[in-house]
Amino acid sequence: MIRKKRALFIIVFILMVTKVQAQVNGVIFEQVSRKPIPYVELTNLSNQEKTIGNEKGEFNIKAKINEILVFTRSGYQSDTILLTDLRPLRRYLSTDKNMLKTVVISEKKDIRKKYAQAFNKANPFLIPQGRGLLLYPSGYFSREG
Repeated sequence: MIRKKRALFIIVFILMVTKVQAQVNGVIFEQVSRKPIPYVELTNLSNQEKTIGNEKGEFNIKAKINEILVFTRSGYQSDTILLTDLRPLRRYLSTDKNMLKTVVISEKKDIRKKYAQAFNKANPFLIPQGRGLLLYPSGYFSREG
């Protein structure tokens, strides 16, 4: 009788422990370079808990088996997983194909110098500094004018 009660107690205890939320941790990497991705947002869709990974790509969130986790970060495609165990995770996010490449803005260049001939034809009277009056009659009598 005591063995039956003890076995029943152990079974009930195991069932209660498996229902309790556990901590799931892991690291998130970039798929091509295999470098950690910092500050990835992690959401547990079952209990709506959210967390953000640290600068090394490490995270820690409350979850249990059969719950769904979503990893999101701008510039990367979202990743969704179903937890099948509570071992540490290693996730690899791929870059978003629709992201624009970085645009570098440099100093403004004087296009009047680069395209001086076109500007001169468009303006029949041009008075540059240090020179006299220049007359471009083609500005009046040509197709380009």
